[in-house]
Amino acid sequence: MQRGRTAAQIAAVRERHRQVLELNLRGLTFQQIAVQLGYKNESSARTAWASALRLISEVEREQIRKVHGERLQRMRAKVWGEMAGREAPDPANPGKKIIVYNYPIPDLIDRALKIEIREAKLFGLDAPTRNEVSGPEGQPISLLAGVDAKDLERRLNRLTTEEQSTFIQLLNKMDGRGTFEDVETTATSVATEPSVPAVVPVPMPELRDGDAKGDDSKK
Repeated sequence: MQRGRTAAQIAAVRERHRQVLELNLRGLTFQQIAVQLGYKNESSARTAWASALRLISEVEREQIRKVHGERLQRMRAKVWGEMAGREAPDPANPGKKIIVYNYPIPDLIDRALKIEIREAKLFGLDAPTRNEVSGPEGQPISLLAGVDAKDLERRLNRLTTEEQSTFIQLLNKMDGRGTFEDVETTATSVATEPSVPAVVPVPMPELRDGDAKGDDSKK
């Protein structure tokens, strides 16, 4: 049971929802439904219709979708019939006929397109839309677009050479230019203390006793 409502109130709401669906299937507009069922305005009737759709089963929802689809088909047939026009005597040329239209062609085309759009939405025929922010001529927008080169260089100088390389590689990946690319940076590396090469001990030749004596005898 819904909070704050009695069983009788809930039943009354459901009955009105049923009536909204039924009148809508008969072809009444939401404004007409609002007047007939006592809703405040067209928006209230539309809201009641949407609520009613959420409460019914999928089978019932599919039946309603089918009815709406058939209605759109009848509308389309009528619009296309009007677009074909009809033959009528040409006042300027006796004995000849011309094609006349009851409505302006642009208006008929606009109505036909609206029917197509409604049908596509009803049956989910439209492909999913993809929103993408692009730069000039459809090119991707770089994350560094508009960044001052000197300011970027100053900030990069706070990083080590390895950190600079990783930073540029990640930017390339986010900009869609590959996962990890070898990109040279113009930034100057941070000054560090020169590394002192390690001293490798050189093995000394082994002196034998004879060599040592020989040296003494020469003195």
